[in-house]
Amino acid sequence: IMTALMHRVREITDRAATDRGKPLLIAVRVPDSFEKAKLIGLDIRTWLTDDLIDILIAGGGYAPFTLAVNEFISTAHEYGVPVYPCINTGWAISVTNGSFAEGVRALAANWYRTGADGVYLWNLGTPFWDKDGDELVAIRKKFYACLDELGDPKALEGKDKLFCIDT
Repeated sequence: IMTALMHRVREITDRAATDRGKPLLIAVRVPDSFEKAKLIGLDIRTWLTDDLIDILIAGGGYAPFTLAVNEFISTAHEYGVPVYPCINTGWAISVTNGSFAEGVRALAANWYRTGADGVYLWNLGTPFWDKDGDELVAIRKKFYACLDELGDPKALEGKDKLFCIDT
């Protein structure tokens, strides 16, 4: 059912891209492994084979240090599809005991070394919803400080990193 839906989505986006005169990419965020995805009806391998997706966002960011990044990257890259593993902000805050920048730098460095094309951040604004004034400014400064580093493996070199164990 989901693969049939993905075929339909691809048809619609291809038609819209032709009408617009520029590409319209399909990005999907999938569970932490091919097996978990298949168990809920998401056949990622077929989506890749059938050219149904353009960007693969791996995982939900809840167990990023144990994410099967190698498998996602090697499989998706066979089809020219970039992979962006997911960092969940809530996880990063709790597991790193508040050392958000150091934790996400460690993840990004690991993933780039494995061949990831970038990183995907999920729920980055979540810890801010009940903040305002100076408190909001301070928490944004803390959590956004490393964002300009995450897109470039070279920018991570020499920076503090905190490697953690997933809960």
